[in-house]
Amino acid sequence: MQAYIDQWKQMGDQWVKGEIRFSEFDTGEKRIKLNAKQKEFVNALQPTHLLLSGGYAGGKTTAFLVKLWLLCMCFPNSRILLGRKTLKNIEQALLPDLFDIFPKGSYEYKAGPGLIKIVNGSEIILKGLDVMTGGTEKETKKSMQDIKGLSLSGVFIDQLEEIDFSIYEALSGRLRKNDVPVHQFNSTTNPANYWARKFFISEPRENTRLIKTSMFDNADNLPKGYIDDQIANHGELYRKIYVEGEWDLDLLLEGSVFSSEVYNAQKNFIRPPKRELDGIKIFEEPTDEIYQIGVDPSVGSVDPCSIKVVSKTSGREVASYSAFVPTEVIADKAVLLANMYSMLRPTLIVPEATGIGQALIEALKKRYEHIYVRESFNYRTNKKTQKLGFYTNFQTKNQLIENMTSLLNKNFVKISDQQTLNEFKVFQYTDEAKKSGAGAPSNEHDDNLMALMLAFWNVDPVTDKVDKVKEELRRAQNEFKRRLKVRNPAR
Repeated sequence: MQAYIDQWKQMGDQWVKGEIRFSEFDTGEKRIKLNAKQKEFVNALQPTHLLLSGGYAGGKTTAFLVKLWLLCMCFPNSRILLGRKTLKNIEQALLPDLFDIFPKGSYEYKAGPGLIKIVNGSEIILKGLDVMTGGTEKETKKSMQDIKGLSLSGVFIDQLEEIDFSIYEALSGRLRKNDVPVHQFNSTTNPANYWARKFFISEPRENTRLIKTSMFDNADNLPKGYIDDQIANHGELYRKIYVEGEWDLDLLLEGSVFSSEVYNAQKNFIRPPKRELDGIKIFEEPTDEIYQIGVDPSVGSVDPCSIKVVSKTSGREVASYSAFVPTEVIADKAVLLANMYSMLRPTLIVPEATGIGQALIEALKKRYEHIYVRESFNYRTNKKTQKLGFYTNFQTKNQLIENMTSLLNKNFVKISDQQTLNEFKVFQYTDEAKKSGAGAPSNEHDDNLMALMLAFWNVDPVTDKVDKVKEELRRAQNEFKRRLKVRNPAR
């Protein structure tokens, strides 16, 4: 083992001098050939702040973890913080890939303290960073004190768009371990309108460097047809940002998400509810149309929950509920509405899965079968996984907005609730990490709008063909009733 450690230390000395570059990586079970952008990122030991930006499946995570291991192994006694928004994000999204890439026998994972010890004395500290700004005052203070006490040789943050600048700045000041030759802050990001765009692009700080990548750069490592499917199944905005990896402010926009024209056009559809049912506004009674329900389960004293029912046939908002109530009550209301609006077929519920949304999904599972299933694809393992609910982050919120914008442009959406329409006016692009790229100011709400966008998720405007199918279905139903009456005149 000592010969192995000495061999990597010698390569580290050569690496610092620029005598060698890494173009592939041997995990012990397979050999990873790095693409051009991955090699650029992995071999950049300067400047201090390095960011790898790109859309989905661009190979960012592989390059990120390969470099993490190399810095640890080439420079003994390194101490590197590995961070994401939450520790759960690290455990579920990063550690499986890390264990797949790090050569077996070169490290020991200690789950309790959140530590990975490398055989040469280097160590990786796993840290969920949301508590530094989103926890209680006591938790935040303790977390910041823990950070201030660290002496690090490096920091690695995955999904930088989910992290506040104050955290980044605090961690930057911890790069002070003086017995290691390389001190660097390495991060990955998807293109988003947040503070890092200014930090690395529009007004770049000293000692910063941005490396951009795309699916096309990583095409050799993706299944055949994967990129074509991504382009075919999404809109142009998705293609430019998440396939091509463009980080253009004209694409991300600034200010209001929805134009004043949208607000003015939707004013024509606002109407009072026909009746109220235990706090639920009923704008339109159930008919033989197809419906979908969106649920934003925000709870507590700051944000209410919101439930929206829309017709997939007409595009109308037909029912609405908003209140400060516990998760069990939200689930009860959503299921009540789903059963009401299931005359033609069972209504799909699309709940947000982020944060408290997991508790809502557990409550819904006990009461109702038809819950939205999201599918994710791991291009490294070539496997698909399925989970309940809509997980909201920078990328998926942009997809929600793109979907809603497309439906609005086709004049399909018809909003009934004035409260919902009011939220269109205050919904803005923002660089606040906790709002995932867009949201209402701190003194306003966007829960009704989020629930509405979830209700319209994956909804296609009715076409003439669908109208004809529906008419044919009605004709068949009427014919069946007529024949039944002929056979049973007493009925």
